[in-house]
Amino acid sequence: MKQAITLVLVFALLLSAWSLLPGVAVAQEPDGGTESVMIRTADDLAAISGKPGTYVLENDIDLGGKCLTSPIATLTGAQLNGNGHAIYGYTMESATDIGLFAIEGDAVSTVKNLTIGLPTAHVKLRVTEVKKNVGVVCGNATGNFQLENLFIYADIEGAALTAGGMVGMVSSSGMVELRNCVFYGSVKDSGTGDSQVGGMVGRVENSVQNIVIDGCVNHASLNAPLKVGGIASQIRCAQMTISGCTNYGNLNGAGNNDGGILGEYYLAGSGTVSCVLRDCANYGNVSGAKQVGGILGYMNTNSKSKGGLFLFEGCINYGEINGSGANVGGIIGGVNAKHNITVKECANFGNLSGGSKNRAGICGCVTKMGGEYTFAVTDSLNAGNMISSSRAAGAIGELTNSSEASKYVIERFISLGTLTGASNVGGVMADAKAGTTITDCIIASVLRANGEAPSIGFVVGKNADTATASGNRYFSAGGNAVPTLGDGESAMADWVETLQILNRDYSNVFGPFMLNNSGNGIVRAKPKLSGVAETPAAEGAGMKVRLIASLSNTLRYSEMGFYVSVNGEDVKKLSCHDAYQKVFCTDENGLKMTVSASGLGGSFLYAQILDGISVEGDVVLTVTPYAIDMEKRDVEYLGATYTLHYRNGVYQGAEEVGAKVS
Repeated sequence: MKQAITLVLVFALLLSAWSLLPGVAVAQEPDGGTESVMIRTADDLAAISGKPGTYVLENDIDLGGKCLTSPIATLTGAQLNGNGHAIYGYTMESATDIGLFAIEGDAVSTVKNLTIGLPTAHVKLRVTEVKKNVGVVCGNATGNFQLENLFIYADIEGAALTAGGMVGMVSSSGMVELRNCVFYGSVKDSGTGDSQVGGMVGRVENSVQNIVIDGCVNHASLNAPLKVGGIASQIRCAQMTISGCTNYGNLNGAGNNDGGILGEYYLAGSGTVSCVLRDCANYGNVSGAKQVGGILGYMNTNSKSKGGLFLFEGCINYGEINGSGANVGGIIGGVNAKHNITVKECANFGNLSGGSKNRAGICGCVTKMGGEYTFAVTDSLNAGNMISSSRAAGAIGELTNSSEASKYVIERFISLGTLTGASNVGGVMADAKAGTTITDCIIASVLRANGEAPSIGFVVGKNADTATASGNRYFSAGGNAVPTLGDGESAMADWVETLQILNRDYSNVFGPFMLNNSGNGIVRAKPKLSGVAETPAAEGAGMKVRLIASLSNTLRYSEMGFYVSVNGEDVKKLSCHDAYQKVFCTDENGLKMTVSASGLGGSFLYAQILDGISVEGDVVLTVTPYAIDMEKRDVEYLGATYTLHYRNGVYQGAEEVGAKVS
């Protein structure tokens, strides 16, 4: 019997020797139906400025160490296809907005299939004046654009920046799209005032009708005094979708509104309201002051009651979230909203630190919920530990300044972390006000309240008379919690019964669970594909790829390994019986480095090498990690299945495709 895992599990580490660089030419047809102009030199590239048309790079362009003080070309409806090539060998320095291109006009400009910089030679961008817009592709995009399949290797410096790995400021008037873009490098803002720094985009203005960011990945470290986001810092338009995006970079913000995916969503502009974050994951550590979240730092609707869609679905945080001030959440730091908000199938595995008030696995604080609107959390989980100077909860911390007509609905929530606070500590909610309904939740947390007069309960810390509950079950794992919801709560006998209930009723969302090594806690029973390491190909031979997976426990497994298929051919099984706490790999500069299991969120690692991979053309590896139960040999736990994409021996990215091995 094979059990598929439905959690989104993406790469926590990517190690590459980069023996072949992204600038290798590939055979790719230009866009059909339009005559294309071939670009061969920097002068050819500059000549497209202000000219709509279709342009295709025929080769790499090395700018020979040139320092640019302004964009090399202005795109006004141009369709630029990098054709798998690279532009590199330059720096930019200026007192004004900077980026390789300017983007202007209502006609949509497109940049795709292009690498800027090299893994071993990042481009450098530096602004000498404060409060400027910086992006490797474009500093301030006033025109509509689409960016697709871009790899950026760059380092950005300045003060009080609005900066992004792709675009700094977006102030166009129509549709904006970023798809399958990747940023490696860093952003360092040395200022002390306003800043908006994001892995893809700095700030999106309210003139934009709709922005879509899909399948983008940030590996860069971002450092700024205010508003830091792994994908975007601040989005101010009415319609926004961020889907399938991942942040691996550590985010260091000294101020408010910092998030692993998005720093702040600020409702502005006109038209139908739609704010969606779906299937996003954060692996980086995030630090800030107030409103700090693993996915979103702060949602501010500016007290505008417009209805519309506000959805967080399938989002996961693995990073440690640290806030020196109030309102820290594993998914959302804080919400100020007069709208229906739904959090569905989201999970937090990161610890919440900093010690100030209002810590919660889903949302630190909900304020100003107006009218008859509902904040709903369904089929979600917290496994992170937290310490708060006041409220601490598995799902929602503080509720404040909300309308009596507003509602809070928590269904099928799982609380597994150690939750510590000075007052109002609950396995699900710290406070439960009128209109609160909590049903079918599982609480197996250690709950501690250490204040002078704490209110602490397995489900709710402090309960209003009109809050209702049913079907909630708890196991007293330690601490000083008590039942608070009467008939709405029932006790589980021990860890074994708790485990049985989780696997019977909740594994369809989160996969199977198991006891930890000590038998006094519950973890998910699955291997996780954590990284790949490539080795240079010998003359006439194929490339080798080392696949690395992390495990929460090895005592349970008799065999571990990977199912691998190359370009859809027969599935090959790579198996082993040994796991380690550390493995040794080579970084992009050829230096040896240690990869630890704890650094990937697990207790042990195992690794296997797949060799003979062609370095010519497109190669797709389909990889599923697995582990076989030691006692029940017919039970095989499968991790998420991914496709790894290579072109001419160069890693292009990965995507989750679900369980393909039956």
